[in-house]
Order: sequence, then structure tokens, then C-alpha cells
Amino acid sequence: MSKSTIQYHVQGLGEPIILLHGWGGSSKSLENLQIQLSKNFQAITLDLPGFGNSPEPETIYGIKDYAQEIIQITQDLGLKEFHLFGHSFGGQVATQMVLDYPDKVKTLILCDAAVIRRKTISTKVLIKISKFIKSPGLSSFLKIIFRHSDYQKASPKMKQIMNKILQEDLFPCLQQIYTPTLILWGEKDSYTPVWQAKIIHQNIKGSKLKIFSNLRHGLPLSNPEDVAKEIKEFIK
Repeated sequence: MSKSTIQYHVQGLGEPIILLHGWGGSSKSLENLQIQLSKNFQAITLDLPGFGNSPEPETIYGIKDYAQEIIQITQDLGLKEFHLFGHSFGGQVATQMVLDYPDKVKTLILCDAAVIRRKTISTKVLIKISKFIKSPGLSSFLKIIFRHSDYQKASPKMKQIMNKILQEDLFPCLQQIYTPTLILWGEKDSYTPVWQAKIIHQNIKGSKLKIFSNLRHGLPLSNPEDVAKEIKEFIK
């Protein structure tokens, strides 16, 4: 594997913890959480391929490809083991990393994680329509339906990647995870509803679940101090 082109930022000393942002985010999204965690850890944020300052992948990436890219970063940094935090889409990538590289991840922290990708009516429609995005009529139709969505903001290649990722449901693999796992969730999360947190908790043996009352999907952005506190106590 050649050296990764992913842009990353390291702050603090101690055991390393890698922080993975959600779809449409970047290292900036988790900057405040990084600051909190850098008091106790070597906190590493990065721009996943296609986000922030990292270039788009040359091919249509799936979750395994993203996981492999991050492992390359850990090799570049000389990390043999690390703690791993993933928010939303980053949680999906983090889960795949634990499945593919269980000996490298000391603890897994899933925050409002998009792990369960069971097909809803909306995702089925999105996947079908995306295959015909080159049609001018359907392109205009998409602008109306997905005007404020991550899909509409994405480049043509990232639309294809999103299409692929939406079909990668990791629910069937959860029982294969034995890594100590902390699950953090906003009670009012409308993107990844709290019932998903409960299912993940039920299927990862020995996991711990913390639900934050009245908070939404952007938990590490809106409440970085509270998230950092839970992570520190869990790892301790």
C-alpha cells in the first residue's frame, strides 16, 4: 500500500484515538471534540477521501475501501493499536474497521452511527433515481426532492459512492464484534433514530449504551464536552 493522501491532524499526547467524521463533514467537524480529548489522548482527526482537503477516491469506494485507507494512515503514523470513534457515516466506517482489523482497535465508540442501512422507501427511491442522474428531467426532479440533502450537494463521483454506501448494511455483522464498544446517541436523532442504537447495543456483546436526552444527530458537534467525558470514562 502506498502512502495515503488523506489529510489528518494530530493533537495531544497519550494513547491514540482516531476520530471519523460524518458524511459531508471534515476534520473541522470534530475539532472541538479533538481539543477535549487531546487533554488525555493523542487525538487524530482526518478528512475522509472526498471530504475536506482530501481528494476524491480514484474509484467508487465502498466502506471496506474507506477502512483500508484509514489503516494506511495508522501505518504512516506508526500506530499498532488505537481507540476508534465514528460519528454517523464515520461510525459505519469504524464498524467495518473493527470487523476487518479487530487486533488494531482497542475500543470502539459509535456515535449516532449509520451502521444499519436497511432499505427504507426513501433510500430505495434515491438508489433507483441515482442510476438515471444524467437525465436532465430527473436531474431537475432531484434538485427539488433532495435540495437540502447530502446527496444533492455531492459531486457526481461522490453521488455514486453514496449510492454504494447506502446499500452496505452492517447489521448482520454486529454479533461478530467483541471489541469493547461504547454507543452514544441523541434521543431526538431523526437521521439515525434511537431504535437503531438499541439494536446495535443488543447485538454487540458487552457494549455500553448512553442516550443523551433531547439531543439530536450532531451530538459531537453540539456537545463535545459531554461526549469526551463519556469516552474518557469508558476508556479509563
